[in-house]
Amino acid sequence: MRSITGASSRVKNGGHYLPIDNRLFWIAAMHQPEMQQHGAQLPSMDNWRDWALDLQAKPRVKRTLSELNDNSANAVYLISDGAKELVLKQYAPNPAYQSSGEQLLAIDSWQNAIARPPYSLAAAVLYRDPRNHYAIFEYFDAATLQAGAALNQSLLETLCQAIHRYHCYSIQWPVDPISYTGRCEHYLSVANNHFSTAGITKLEQRYRELRDDCVQHLQRAGESLVCCHNDLNPGNILYLKNSSTPAPLRILDWDFASPGVAAMDFASLGVELGIDCKLLATIAGLQEIQLATAYRVYTLICDTYEEILRAARR
Repeated sequence: MRSITGASSRVKNGGHYLPIDNRLFWIAAMHQPEMQQHGAQLPSMDNWRDWALDLQAKPRVKRTLSELNDNSANAVYLISDGAKELVLKQYAPNPAYQSSGEQLLAIDSWQNAIARPPYSLAAAVLYRDPRNHYAIFEYFDAATLQAGAALNQSLLETLCQAIHRYHCYSIQWPVDPISYTGRCEHYLSVANNHFSTAGITKLEQRYRELRDDCVQHLQRAGESLVCCHNDLNPGNILYLKNSSTPAPLRILDWDFASPGVAAMDFASLGVELGIDCKLLATIAGLQEIQLATAYRVYTLICDTYEEILRAARR
């Protein structure tokens, strides 16, 4: 699974921290945690009364939705008190979250606003641990997009409409917006500082060509920044097959949302789902040259990040 953020990075218990994009990511070693069995309780559940969610009893794990493994930076569980079902996301060790409380509060505020009408496009954040070890989210009985529906044009149009809708949300942000060239350069710097591989040299050449050739097309003059999700991989998109709502979708994992260029969010969707750039530009109403640039930037960031992770596992 590709990612420009740590949200879907390959992470395991054991290993070491690497500074990536002003956050510390726990880079892989070889121990993989066991799945939690049905009826199990997690240490984080000891504080269930603090959640103030009107639960009837201490919840238990119903099933594991996502393990802490090669495809996920977080362990995610469906939990229940016998009457109410919730999602508990347990974050991998990441001290950067403790020093970025303003960003997390802003993101939670966005996510909860986008979870409510008129958007209804996210899962609400119901509780976040003050130390950000875990968070509790609204649960939807739905399939992720990769398992829930074929990517036909009608669904693609629905996805694009949904992205345009949450891009309309008026955001307040406590830090500077994302810099895509800055992120590329930072990832390359991390790779150079820690690893020596032929792959890094090729990535640096790709970045120089991209920077000199087309980065100026990424943001159009006068274009406003919008609320970008930044990680629209199919595992983060729920498809509500029996929903009667106009947009039968819920978008998960907003942990790395930020103000950004709208085309980059569409590039995230297009690259992750393998959508032709020209087709997506037509459906989304974007300039093809801008979206093509965003595809290149997003792909380079993904490839650089994955090269770092591959080198860390050697």
